[in-house]
Amino acid sequence: MGVNAQIQSGFTSIVCFFLICSPLVSATSSNGITIRAINVSALGANGIFCAILIGLLSVRISKFAIDHNWIIRMPDVVPEGILNSFNSIIPSGLNILLWYGLSLIIFRFTNGAMTLGTLITTIIATPLTYFVSPLGMVVIMLLFSLSWFFGIHGGSIVFTAIMPIYIAAYATNAELAAAGKPLVFNAVFLYGGATLLGGSGNTFPLCVMGLRSKSEQIRAVAKASFVPGLFNINEPVIFGFPIMYNPVLLIPFALNSLIVMALMFMAWQFQWIGLPKVLIMTTLPIGIQQFMSTLDWKNIVFCFLMFPLVYAIYYPFFKIYEKQCLEKEEAEAAALAEERQ
Repeated sequence: MGVNAQIQSGFTSIVCFFLICSPLVSATSSNGITIRAINVSALGANGIFCAILIGLLSVRISKFAIDHNWIIRMPDVVPEGILNSFNSIIPSGLNILLWYGLSLIIFRFTNGAMTLGTLITTIIATPLTYFVSPLGMVVIMLLFSLSWFFGIHGGSIVFTAIMPIYIAAYATNAELAAAGKPLVFNAVFLYGGATLLGGSGNTFPLCVMGLRSKSEQIRAVAKASFVPGLFNINEPVIFGFPIMYNPVLLIPFALNSLIVMALMFMAWQFQWIGLPKVLIMTTLPIGIQQFMSTLDWKNIVFCFLMFPLVYAIYYPFFKIYEKQCLEKEEAEAAALAEERQ
């Protein structure tokens, strides 16, 4: 596929995604006027599975059409821009007919209860809901960590699947607390073990040790990540260090989440910390979120007790990665010195 065909395939994927995940819907305003609008509910995390699948397959469909010369041929005198437009008609049309046709068929057979977008999301996400148990959460946490490693927002992938169970578990404990009854444990609460200190993978200790790193790259990223990390926002760490596509840091990134999760499970079993009962769907400073969701001061203590443990887990892998960065920086400095000479 040429450059123009690649760009056109990208646009075709976007069009197909909108067609099946964001269909037009009718909405009536307060004054009785009916308007047509795009349903954007699936354009965020809920549509991530569908977006990935369409992006991968629609390109293959376009390539198949181009490889078999399913294009509209034009005379050589036709300008290149117009020629490229005509060449893309059949590959794009095939994609739209396939994806939108399937969407209409599924919509008709389910009497409007499901679209192709919701079907794809359901098929991929439903198996995750059966892992909501202490051992099943280990699998979910591994999927969570691997998603981040490959550059996909792990929270959007995993949390979207378990969110109904997560909300229901909080609602149950809220009702029990209001009635003055003992709260109940649900394995889905263990999801918090991966975001206790600085967001996904508990990366705040990594920011702290990075502030004193000998590597200029690591030190710069740590400075930029420190304040967001205090508020459990760690995209600067994941994409800056980076942890994404970094097998050295992936190991402690996944390992510390599992260990903290196991200790959290033990603490709940022995009633050393309070169970969640207040649903908070936003990022708050470290310790504050744990307190506000449980209204128990012991959860703040537990949070800060985990800091040295997570620090110790990250430290040996951090030193290995720091050494790699230093060698790279020294090589670049030497190459620059040679150029100046």
